[in-house]
Amino acid sequence: MLKTLQRLVSDSGKWRLFAVAAVLAIPAAGVGQTKGNDAHFDSVSTQKIVLVDAQGRPRMVLGAPLPNPRVNGKEYPRSSPVNGIQFLDVDGNETGGLALIDSMGGGAFCFDFTTAEGLCFTKTKDSAYITLLDPPAAGAPAGQPGAARITISQEKGDASIVLGDGNGKDRVIFSVNKNNQAEIKLLDADGRVIFHEPQ
Repeated sequence: MLKTLQRLVSDSGKWRLFAVAAVLAIPAAGVGQTKGNDAHFDSVSTQKIVLVDAQGRPRMVLGAPLPNPRVNGKEYPRSSPVNGIQFLDVDGNETGGLALIDSMGGGAFCFDFTTAEGLCFTKTKDSAYITLLDPPAAGAPAGQPGAARITISQEKGDASIVLGDGNGKDRVIFSVNKNNQAEIKLLDADGRVIFHEPQ
């Protein structure tokens, strides 16, 4: 290509200059056009990857660490660094994700309501939980979840299913402890046991 450009430039005439521009434009025409092209890599090392939708809006972030969450357009700091995957709505607000948290020896996989968690799978060093929550109360600050209505847990060998009321009070508890002893409890709104089996 260099010899072709040298020959064209050495000749006189405006059409020769036009030919030079055309030769330069041909390879440049494809620059920036990636639609339809697939790139394949054996390995990629980076701290953040942002996946966007057809309109170019960020919808998923893979990061180590993840960016701070946005709720209703406002950014809030995380209590500790989190690595994993962040889910975003069309406005860029966090709607859940997978958080790997070194300080707790595990992490959480959650789907959020508008301002706080709605469903979470959580694993710590020696425990595991599944929690289903009510939507946050009207006017509740960002990050403050609604009442936990169902919690399924294994904690240091004790397994339980707890049903809560809309005020966040435990009302029904099914459990089997690490000694394989099973029990059922019913509680009133003040936390008093009104049924216990076995007695």
